[in-house]
Amino acid sequence: MSLTTIPWIITIITTLWFGFMALRAERNWVLWGLGGGLFALVTSTIVFGLGHASSIPFSEHERSTLQVKWSIISFLLVGIIGWLLTLSLHRQHLLLLRLFRLESTSLNPAPAAAGEPQPKSTATAKSMQETVPAPKPGTEQRRDGKVR
Repeated sequence: MSLTTIPWIITIITTLWFGFMALRAERNWVLWGLGGGLFALVTSTIVFGLGHASSIPFSEHERSTLQVKWSIISFLLVGIIGWLLTLSLHRQHLLLLRLFRLESTSLNPAPAAAGEPQPKSTATAKSMQETVPAPKPGTEQRRDGKVR
């Protein structure tokens, strides 16, 4: 595969990924897709350009083996930074934060001062969830709780 085609493949995959995530989150999928595609194209082109510039004195065989390394670095860089950029779309980080908070509070409960009642041993899952009011008849409720 040519050195110039791999960044375009990464761009197409990232464009589809960002657009799909925005469509699921009911956001403007065209803008998110274009933004993700431009991000992937710029990032992967920089990685490949720097890799190619650093391998100029090497033979073609060594350069082709390094091209696999550049491809992996580009995919990982676009994947990790792309996941961070789409946090508002998929909200997986909220689950990680909740799990971290539950683990830290159950391992280190705060001691009560003298004369104060002791807190209950564990909180129920219902008390940890937000209560969302029922939508009015004839309106739709989105996954994030907003009513259209």
